[in-house]
Amino acid sequence: MRTRDKRVLWQFLGGKASKSLEKERQGLAQLETEINSIGLNIEKMCDMKKLYLQSLASDSQKKLPANRVRVIQTFIHRLDEATQIASDQKENLERQSTLIRSRCIQYRIEEQKYASLYDKNSLELRELDKSLEQKESDHMSQSRWFHSRKDSTFG
Repeated sequence: MRTRDKRVLWQFLGGKASKSLEKERQGLAQLETEINSIGLNIEKMCDMKKLYLQSLASDSQKKLPANRVRVIQTFIHRLDEATQIASDQKENLERQSTLIRSRCIQYRIEEQKYASLYDKNSLELRELDKSLEQKESDHMSQSRWFHSRKDSTFG
């Protein structure tokens, strides 16, 4: 069994996984910022709708002109539509976020796998070096023993 030094390969692949992971994390951070922004806009639109509904209810006692009531009702309807569009967009972004999180997990697993393979290969090479050194030491000892034996037998 011959162990080859594959540490450069494992380091390269681990670095590639790390770069991909970092890129995904940056994209995720931007996506989360956008999701939060949309959420705040949805809240603002809901608050505006409540204010206009309250205004419409309190103004109904004052007998507002019909065209003003229609304008307010149309505006409330447009707020509902905008809120729905924003909610749909937020849901879509949250699905994308879930996919990115999944990819982040995969890249993290790859990163750990290559780090583990690097460590394993390093250990195998150290053990191989140790074994070779031991064999060389044994060979030298054996050679000295034979030389000492030869000298004592013929000397």
